[in-house]
Amino acid sequence: PLRYVLSASIADDILQSAHRSLRTLRSDALRAEPFTPILLDNVQLTIESRVIREIKQSENVVGLWEGSDPSLRNEVVVISGHFDHMGTSSSGEIYYGADDDASGTSAVIEIAEAFAANRVRPKRSVLFLAVTGEEKGLLGSSYYSSNPIIPLDRTMADLNIDMIGRIDTSHANRNIERYIYII
Repeated sequence: PLRYVLSASIADDILQSAHRSLRTLRSDALRAEPFTPILLDNVQLTIESRVIREIKQSENVVGLWEGSDPSLRNEVVVISGHFDHMGTSSSGEIYYGADDDASGTSAVIEIAEAFAANRVRPKRSVLFLAVTGEEKGLLGSSYYSSNPIIPLDRTMADLNIDMIGRIDTSHANRNIERYIYII
């Protein structure tokens, strides 16, 4: 699916038909009460786009820890993260990827090592999955979903780990140091 990002001025032009603005919608969305969506009638957009497809090769990394239960070992819980980031912008600005998502991939490796060091095996199998191309359109996870090592109907859950070191400003602004920020 294609996604389009509209500028604030174009969004305001579209919202004008409902006598709203992007500023008022943002303000409404930040209030405590539930946000009420608005219906835009008789809005017609013409969007012209050009899709350029490139075929590039990359690798996902997969490890399987077999479960102990004779029947449940055929089911799998996936623990995943992605090991790519955006690299650099066209102007040369570096997008550092230590948090997004070297931290998640490191956690997947640490969890795999903990399973390997434990004498007790889980009943279900555990698949450790590090995917690539996520920042470019979820490419690695899409590939895995289309070509799973264990059939998806036997995949019970995927615990995807992303950005462990993320700072939640709403907690940080209140000097709360012990919290979990879940993405």
